[in-house]
Amino acid sequence: MGCRGQVKIKDDCGNGSVYLYTHWGAEELKEDVALALARGKRWGESDYLARIIFDQMKGNDFGHLSFGISTSECRDIEQLITIDCENKQISWWENKWGEDPSWECCSFEEYVEQHQAFIDECIAKNELFIKGEE
Repeated sequence: MGCRGQVKIKDDCGNGSVYLYTHWGAEELKEDVALALARGKRWGESDYLARIIFDQMKGNDFGHLSFGISTSECRDIEQLITIDCENKQISWWENKWGEDPSWECCSFEEYVEQHQAFIDECIAKNELFIKGEE
C-alpha cells in the first residue's frame, strides 16, 4: 500500500514547482526535511535546496523504486510539505484518516528549532551530513 508523501519546492523565480515523491517514507518526511534544512545551506536557491532535500529523503537508495520527481501533486499522498525558498517558509499537512487535513506553517528557522532534539540525535550518531560534505 505504501506511505506516500511529497515535498513541493516552489521555484524562487516564480516559474512553478517541483515535487519530490516518496512511496514509503511519508512518516519520516518532516524529519528528512528538518535534517536537510539543518545544514543551513542554499535556503534561498530552490534548485539547490531541492537536491539537498531529495538526497536526504533517499539516502543511499540508488534503486529504481520508492522515489520520484514530478511537476504535479499526487492524489493519494498522506503528507505534503511545501518549501517556499523566496520567503524561507515551510508549510505542511498530514492526511490523518477520518480528519480533514489542516495546514501548519512556520519559518525555516522555526522548523529547524522544532526538530532540534532529533537533529542533535542524528549529529551525535554522525548521521546528519552527506559523506564528503564540508
